[in-house]
Amino acid sequence: MAAHRTYRGRLMAGLGWGLAALLALAATLALVRACFSTLVFASYPGTFEFSGFRRLWSTHYSSLKWVREPGDAGPCPVVVHTEHGNIGGEEFANPDRLLARGWVVVPFAPISPEAAALIGDRGDDLPPVVKYGYGDLRACPQFTDGVLTTVSVWVVGPGEMWEDRPGAARYSVGVGGRRISLPISDAELTRALGQPGNRRDDY
Repeated sequence: MAAHRTYRGRLMAGLGWGLAALLALAATLALVRACFSTLVFASYPGTFEFSGFRRLWSTHYSSLKWVREPGDAGPCPVVVHTEHGNIGGEEFANPDRLLARGWVVVPFAPISPEAAALIGDRGDDLPPVVKYGYGDLRACPQFTDGVLTTVSVWVVGPGEMWEDRPGAARYSVGVGGRRISLPISDAELTRALGQPGNRRDDY
């Protein structure tokens, strides 16, 4: 009986240590994954660029940016598909229509004293940029001489940081007539839009 209790105690201790080792390994991998991340960009011929992070073995993009080419008078090719209908160039060009469709203005984080000192008086010359939110999705339309010239769309997580986890809430976005979801893995992006024309890293 005593021998049985001793064996059972050793077995339970071994299982406990094994579980602790697995938890420690998982925590270590998560830390390594978080520390060894690289900001990555994938751009397509024309005006689309995706931004995200590569962490060890995986790359996910959480942000899409469209910039109008000089002389292009066509409509904005970015469309956000929501349960309340599609949000496209007409809505991005008229923020009142965004607000009427359930989007809200999301304040930017206060600018740091260092950044304020760097911008100085030149900040008064910068065009105003307003960030709109729909759930965890964010959008920033920008204008030049009253014309919509840039639309940025991205998914956020805690603290308004870019969200690129594979399990995060995904939002359906149309890009030049093709539908994708953000965040999107590198493999999914390639299947949907083909190989990017250019890839670059920003350490």
